[in-house]
Amino acid sequence: MKFVNKYSGSKGNLTVVREGGRAVLIDCGGGSGKIFPAIKSCGLSPSDVDAVLVTHEHSDHIGGMETLLAANPQIKVYVHAKGYVALVDKFRQYEGRIISFDSPFDAGAFRVEYYPCSHDSVYCCGYKLTDDKGMSVASVTDTGEVDDKTLLAFFNGCDTILLESNHDVKMLTEGNYTAQLKKRILGVNGHLSNARAAQIVSRLPDINVKNVFLGHLSLDNNTEEIAFAESINALVSRGAVDGRDICVYVARQLFGGKEINVNR
Repeated sequence: MKFVNKYSGSKGNLTVVREGGRAVLIDCGGGSGKIFPAIKSCGLSPSDVDAVLVTHEHSDHIGGMETLLAANPQIKVYVHAKGYVALVDKFRQYEGRIISFDSPFDAGAFRVEYYPCSHDSVYCCGYKLTDDKGMSVASVTDTGEVDDKTLLAFFNGCDTILLESNHDVKMLTEGNYTAQLKKRILGVNGHLSNARAAQIVSRLPDINVKNVFLGHLSLDNNTEEIAFAESINALVSRGAVDGRDICVYVARQLFGGKEINVNR
């Protein structure tokens, strides 16, 4: 299994999980100008994609789906039952290829589980994918709050995860966003802060997670350096060391991303 987040943030989201020459995507935001080059950079084409797992219906997570589905008529789209109608309303012509779920299911080469997120969408969830060797990866973003116990249980057994680290609270509160927008982001249905993400990251060595990508960073209220430092400091405070106990990376807003080989 290989895991790579190609880009993560308000301009688009795409994570590729592949087994051999086949792939499952977590979200497909960013439009055809980003989706197709990103897939190609993984040594894949649209015909190699078996499924798209949609976290929620916001445009930065589904902006490339129509062109991707048109390029490969075999791709299936999975969305939680509570978010099914909202997604179908946007892609009525592909309704027959959109599949709802409310329990674990199989997609491509993977067993898929989900984690309910707290976000101002109709419904939002993170995903955990496990291959036939028992290796797992996960992605949880777009959530204003998490429960440590249930989230760490969801991450248990994972080699690599993507976790939201959206904003620095000081930058956000002192920045130029409207009061209403600040309240939304900071609220329980908003986005996870660096500080909150760092609390989770500091616990990941306890469950043997080897790699964590900090995702969905705000372009206005965060920097890669600040997000990275907050998680590293939290790890150090609990006696863990980046690179020895766990490797911390920052997922980029723009095209890029380090591919992790999970087959160990």
